[in-house]
Amino acid sequence: MKNIYGIIVFAAVLLAGVSCKKDPSLVISPESCEVSAAGGTVEIAVNANYNWIAAADALWIRVGTPFGTPEDNRLTLTVLTSDQPDKRESTVTITCEGITRQVRIVQGQMNMVVPVDSNDINLDWQEQTLEIEVNSNIDYRAEVSASEPWVKVMGTKALTPSKVMLSLGCNEDHVFRRASLLFTYDGQTLREISIVQEGRPRIIRVVHNCPSYDMPLFSGIQVKGSVFWGDGATEDYVPGLRHTYWLEGPFETIVEVTRADAVLMPDMVGIKKVDLSGF
Repeated sequence: MKNIYGIIVFAAVLLAGVSCKKDPSLVISPESCEVSAAGGTVEIAVNANYNWIAAADALWIRVGTPFGTPEDNRLTLTVLTSDQPDKRESTVTITCEGITRQVRIVQGQMNMVVPVDSNDINLDWQEQTLEIEVNSNIDYRAEVSASEPWVKVMGTKALTPSKVMLSLGCNEDHVFRRASLLFTYDGQTLREISIVQEGRPRIIRVVHNCPSYDMPLFSGIQVKGSVFWGDGATEDYVPGLRHTYWLEGPFETIVEVTRADAVLMPDMVGIKKVDLSGF
């Protein structure tokens, strides 16, 4: 009889112990967050009465401390910078004693304006129009500094890809000039392209009767141009250029160069006339 009484008492104590265990609970706030493409940190309030664990479903979300106790009521998430042209989203899952809650993380798109050819644009000195193809995921603006009136934005075409149309005036100076084309959105410059227009070419005309003629030497930074030898042959200018004639002269050799600031003619033998009026 005593044994039966002891078993009953033991069972009652065991049942009492089981009934004292609280049901698990897990409450989080907020359940959804939006973050810009620049990324940042997100704070999630976690109220749990047992130990909990958190895990992110995407590599671009970093969980500060993935394990927590009932005393740990704050979860910090770090969202990395996005370089994607579309928004992206993922979830962070928090689990406590079989209870699961999820935080939805939405990250905005990276605003992008990408010229098809993003290199600097180099143009000759003449008046002209220019179209620049652009890929973008926003309604951007194209602007040129007011201090460079020789470049005018004529507008954009809403195509895929879009096009920026520019009008460039004639450069009557012999010195090249540079302007910046800015692609902006909401007051922020997203992309910049440098536009370089060459100066009007400097021209030298030399009439000579030389069977072999050495080109004059030009000084300057990145001198370039064309040589018309006078017998129908044409070459790009490079220092030390020499041409041999198979016919009898005289010949008129014409040189057109840009970015030259001086010219040296070391050999005047056989030279009949030199015209530097275009230099």
